[in-house]
Amino acid sequence: AQCMKFDTKFFFLVLLPPLIFEAGYTLHPSTFFQNSDAIATFAFCGSLTSAISIGLLMYGFGALGVSYAFSLKSCMLFGALISSTDPVTTLSIFSENPISEDLHAIILGESVLNDAVTIVFFESLLLGIGNAAGDITALDVLQSDDAFLPLILQTVGIFVLAFGQATLIGIITGCVSALLHKHVNATNYFHEGWVVDSTVVLLFPYISYSLAEAFELSGIVSVLFTGIVMGRYTRP
Repeated sequence: AQCMKFDTKFFFLVLLPPLIFEAGYTLHPSTFFQNSDAIATFAFCGSLTSAISIGLLMYGFGALGVSYAFSLKSCMLFGALISSTDPVTTLSIFSENPISEDLHAIILGESVLNDAVTIVFFESLLLGIGNAAGDITALDVLQSDDAFLPLILQTVGIFVLAFGQATLIGIITGCVSALLHKHVNATNYFHEGWVVDSTVVLLFPYISYSLAEAFELSGIVSVLFTGIVMGRYTRP
């Protein structure tokens, strides 16, 4: 039984980065950014709406006695957890059944970016509610307009900062890759140099992902933008 145990660290640190990188590497940047309004709507508004709706429904059923009565904080945390979609499944389905580039960009962008949204929302709930208002109830929310206002502002601020930092790490890593391969080409120096060049290319997605995760940011967002930049500038 022990040999069949799946190591989640192996999945997140070894298998996931190249899958997301390949999606960004083969993605047409113009198609992705032309649909940025739809991607942002689904990823940001859609993810938050889903998380909050699930949390409130779960709390309401508990208050009515239909299900176990969790606290509002616990319900909102569960809503944030369950609202994140899996980009790996999406990519595997698209590889077997190709679709239009616009639809591919929208679904891929939403599935990747909502990871960052739900992570920040979850962490803000975990820290913000506990520090600012304790384990509040629905009655506290109705009686005080300030109960969730600091949390909402904190969530938006943390998300903008975390998303921007993860994107910046991805872009900088991709630019470093392009500059390195522009000035250093091992293939020109010895016959098997292409192996070195190919290996170096594969290292950059892991560098980007590891840096973002080390700073407690979204590695998926970071490696996606690394793939987009490398597909445009490193590939030539």
